[in-house]
Amino acid sequence: MKTATLLTCSRSQTTALAGRFAQVLKGGEIIFLRGPIGAGKTVFVKGVAAALGLKSSPVSASFSLMKEYKNKHVKLFHIDLFRLSEGEVFNLGFEEMLEDERAIILAEWPDPIAQMLPADRLEMDFILRGGDEREIKLRVRPRQRTFTGGIMPGIKDVVIGLDTSSSPLVAVVERGGKKYASRRKGVKQERLLFPVLKQLLTKAGADLTHTAKVAIIRGPGRFTGIRISLTFASMLKYLSGAKVYGITVFEAVRLQVAASKRFLTWKAQNPAGSLAVVWHAFREEYFLQIFNAQSEAPQWLSREELLARLAARKEPLFVAGADKEHTPLETLLEGRYTLADFKDCIVRPETLVAVAQNDAYQKDALEPLYLKPARFELLGK
Repeated sequence: MKTATLLTCSRSQTTALAGRFAQVLKGGEIIFLRGPIGAGKTVFVKGVAAALGLKSSPVSASFSLMKEYKNKHVKLFHIDLFRLSEGEVFNLGFEEMLEDERAIILAEWPDPIAQMLPADRLEMDFILRGGDEREIKLRVRPRQRTFTGGIMPGIKDVVIGLDTSSSPLVAVVERGGKKYASRRKGVKQERLLFPVLKQLLTKAGADLTHTAKVAIIRGPGRFTGIRISLTFASMLKYLSGAKVYGITVFEAVRLQVAASKRFLTWKAQNPAGSLAVVWHAFREEYFLQIFNAQSEAPQWLSREELLARLAARKEPLFVAGADKEHTPLETLLEGRYTLADFKDCIVRPETLVAVAQNDAYQKDALEPLYLKPARFELLGK
């Protein structure tokens, strides 16, 4: 890693330094800007933008988190993460930025994304020395981009499994046959994810650069929760070349229930029977998918529609679902069907690891299954 220290004694000198710096930018660069408020970080960004011929002049991005400035040659993304935690950066669209060869990313207060972005970057520390004098320390990390291994270096021997589609958050790290798992209850998975993953990776003696495979639940569930896993997986796919595997909640529950003694006994007695996975969506709404010889399309239904669909089935049904916080299935279905054990209906860490061993789940791995439209879509109808 190369280092250098520069001094500027006025705002104009900082701007001039930025102008010279901009001359070597071609696109694809990532620059971290650290330093206290008023240290000159935004002045530096303005100087870069002006030298690149961008008409709009950047202002502090704190008010909007991210601003994009572009012309026909480059795109400059000015990001300020002063008030954000690690988990709250997923909706900024980093995967799209990284895939754009014209993109130049300048990030102030970058620590929340330090582990998510490539190691080949420039880091600049702005230090106030009194008056208008500033010391700017530069650390240039060499490029490690290869045609075969993505951007992140390191031995790829870690499997990460994630379910952020609902509460609780499920995370697992598998390395060398050992699994380290966590199940954390909480609505804001975006705040829980990175601390939980960091803890699990530390136990495994690894970090994100060792990721070989990522298995995720791709829905249905909370819109933001699903996006968290999809964004995390797509970024690791780009940065480290990790293989991504995606499975729905329905498929995960089916895998677990189908291997249970209770279901196998029932199936032996009801060979023509089907498995119905019922998942609570919101209030009096449910998701449903029925599995038989030919799996049927998943559905989003009201309580009344769900009961009617199940009652209309001519074959015996074995019903699986894990909702105990709202109306339990035993009460909802009034004892009309054989129910799976509750423990078989909660997505298990070992199921996510197993998914990462089956190449069939690489197809559509990053395609979300929302079923229920977003609130603004419903309001627009």
